[in-house]
Order: sequence, then C-alpha cells, then structure tokens
Amino acid sequence: MLMRLAALLTVLPVAIPFAAAQEKKAPPAKADDDRKSQLDQMIQDFVKARKEASAAMRTAKTDQERKDAEAKLPKEADFLPRVHKLIAGNATDDVAAEALAFAIFGLDTKDEKVLDALTKNFVKSEKINRFVQMSMQQAPDAAKPVL
Repeated sequence: MLMRLAALLTVLPVAIPFAAAQEKKAPPAKADDDRKSQLDQMIQDFVKARKEASAAMRTAKTDQERKDAEAKLPKEADFLPRVHKLIAGNATDDVAAEALAFAIFGLDTKDEKVLDALTKNFVKSEKINRFVQMSMQQAPDAAKPVL
C-alpha cells in the first residue's frame, strides 16, 4: 500500500508539468475544455483523498484507526467510471492519454477497458513514449504486455 502511495507521489509531480508542457495546438473546442476540466478535477480529487488518507495513517494510533485511515484511500471503483467517460469513443487526444496514464499509474488498474484503449489508440502513436518512460519507474504488471 505504501509502495503504491510512493509510486503515485513520484509520478504525479512529473505528470502534471508534462501535461502543461504539451505542444499547444489550435484552441480546443468547448467540449475539450470540459473534458480537460473533468480530468483535472478527477486528479485533484484523487490527490486530496490520498493526502487525507496519508495524514490519517500517520496519526493513527490503534488498529481500528489504521483501518479507518486505509478506508479513506481512493478506490479504483470511485475513479474508473470517470476515466471511462474521458476515454469513451476511442478518444486519442491528450485528455484521453492523461486519463489512461492516471488509471494505469495512479490507480494501478487492471481494467480491461483501460488496457484496450491504451492498446487500440496509443500504442502506435507518439503519446506512447510517455507511458514507456513512466513504466520504467513502475508499471503495473497488467500494463507491461502493452508497454
């Protein structure tokens, strides 16, 4: 559990500036702005939940307090529907790539829809370079065949 937290805290500081440094293209359509804001909100919610759980774990003194703190950790089931919405329709844009990176490296998911989207839409694109770089640090076993 702590390894996942450490891996996430290692990856997220790299992911956020990377997303901001992406090459600027034509002004995105309003729908893209909405998807980007949904992605940003999802990541902020995840980071907030991780921080709260981490703080609760550090202050826990009893086994019950530790269990309660672990229950505060963000759960894959809470975030996967939001990821699925962002990658729907075989999306191949930066928002979809970031959502997939979040799912694979943040949630450590083995979700079939996420891995299928990565395989179908990003393996043969330039965006796969980011996934490969991140996987060098620590990729979930389920994602290694794709990477």
